[in-house]
Amino acid sequence: MEAAKSKSISRVNILFIGLLLLDSFYLMISSATLKQPLAAMGKGEVKVDALTMMQSSFAGKPSKVTIQFTMDQLLTCFQLKVTEENYCKIGLALTALRKESKTNVSEMQVAECAMESYQRGIYADIAEAMQACAYVLNEP
Repeated sequence: MEAAKSKSISRVNILFIGLLLLDSFYLMISSATLKQPLAAMGKGEVKVDALTMMQSSFAGKPSKVTIQFTMDQLLTCFQLKVTEENYCKIGLALTALRKESKTNVSEMQVAECAMESYQRGIYADIAEAMQACAYVLNEP
């Protein structure tokens, strides 16, 4: 019983410390991916929609329908508009978090965790929720 309580307390402490450390990471992600405007497409380039890009880059290669359903839920959950631009921003942020993962946490796992954290009233900001979830899911 005491060991379980200690483990629970240490997880809370790790989460709290992680959230403090993630503050600087949040600034980096928010400026690099979440708030960056979409790059203009050059002449002769084929424009690929965000969902197709996510399908080709997300770990586990989930279907486009699955990605769209999850992204729509995620954006709606955090009261964001379901737009191509928001798909791009969220997709880039999720992919960046997966690439920094040491335990192969997928984009879809982070998205689902972020939705759950919102529903539980833990986070109201999508970027904070995704970063915290990626951190917690990376714990061995």
